[in-house]
Amino acid sequence: MRIELFGRPYNRTDRVQWTLEELDVPYEYRKLDVFALEHRAGVYRDLYGLARLPFVRLDGEVLFESGAIMLALAEHFRSKVDLLPDPDSVEQREVLQWLFFAVSTLDAADASLQSNADPAAFAPLIDVLAFLEQTLARRRYIAASRFTIADIALSNNLKYVDDDFSGHPHIDRYFSEHTSRPAYRKILAQVEYKGDR
Repeated sequence: MRIELFGRPYNRTDRVQWTLEELDVPYEYRKLDVFALEHRAGVYRDLYGLARLPFVRLDGEVLFESGAIMLALAEHFRSKVDLLPDPDSVEQREVLQWLFFAVSTLDAADASLQSNADPAAFAPLIDVLAFLEQTLARRRYIAASRFTIADIALSNNLKYVDDDFSGHPHIDRYFSEHTSRPAYRKILAQVEYKGDR
């Protein structure tokens, strides 16, 4: 399978790239300069009309939304590296639940809201972190008792939380352990663009 990743470091592209690195499969990374609006150039807009990053081309098929990309890659390369439990299993449903929690609930959590704020379009970050802390007190991995794409999504999103995790020792342990993985360290060390702004 030919894999082309269109994106930029230090955004949602990272979780897709982290998945690719964990799978240890070859891919081409087309880093687009969003500050120069390169991602809105005709050739890229023709591939994905919304011109949001990341998106991929898998053997010519364009796929967008980072969670969907991670899921497609984990399913396709399941026999190589098992980042996703068997279809229709309790473990797979748990992984999908936490994958979507990471890319939706955590991603959109609002730090400006007080605990139990109602009505609110987004969950208060304070409540999301309390829920995660309680859950991770009993777990090394967020789902399926092993490392999966749910851990990639959750760990990657936690790096954007404006919190040093003081008062959340289980989140801190979880985040430190998973972001110490070689695949993550590799993407963290990259430069944003070839021009080294």
